[in-house]
Amino acid sequence: RPAMVYVLRDGHEEQVPVEQARVYDLVRVRPAERLGLDGIILEGVSSLDESTLTGESVPVEKGPGEPVFAGTLNYRGTLLVRVTAPAGETMLARIVRQVREAQEKKTLLERRIARWQKPYVLCVLGGALLVGLGVYLFGTEGGAQAFYRGMLFLVAASPCAVVISTPAAMLAAISRSARHGVVFKGGASVERLAEVRAFALDKTGTVTCGKAEVEQVRALNGGESELLALAAGLE
Repeated sequence: RPAMVYVLRDGHEEQVPVEQARVYDLVRVRPAERLGLDGIILEGVSSLDESTLTGESVPVEKGPGEPVFAGTLNYRGTLLVRVTAPAGETMLARIVRQVREAQEKKTLLERRIARWQKPYVLCVLGGALLVGLGVYLFGTEGGAQAFYRGMLFLVAASPCAVVISTPAAMLAAISRSARHGVVFKGGASVERLAEVRAFALDKTGTVTCGKAEVEQVRALNGGESELLALAAGLE
């Protein structure tokens, strides 16, 4: 989502932070710009890339009276859009909020770790102390080496890595998935993926790159070279 939008006020166009735009404001969106807010097109016709929200890779043609959404890319036309939702209530903002809520929900494994992390920490600290005292009392290496051995045990059995490993893995999985268009409702959903054996997909755009390419050109009269020359000239 862009940080600034062009708002028409009192007959003048001014650039303002997206958070300062209000509902019913008129926003100008130029070609190759991303929309900063949800709204309804008042003027202009264009094709928009809505793959960030819908996963649909093919640009959608839109004109006056049709809705547009923050975070989508305007390809070719200049649009005049009436804002229908503030920055914090756009569809994109709701998706981001859902991802954050998912990151805060703890999985069963995280809850289990939270229960035994305190006893584990105490055991590791106690073990390090016992190792140091044992080497000091029963060894011949002296106090410095006894302290060193105790610290070695503490580092090797460090509770930090064990305690934060699961939350860190879940946060990374949820945030990385969101960047690729997959939104989880919580860490429990990520955890359940280990049990998934089949996926049902509703459209090919879910598993394809969505970049159309010309595979073959065939002219009715057999003049493919002339057709390509004309197409290149028009382009």
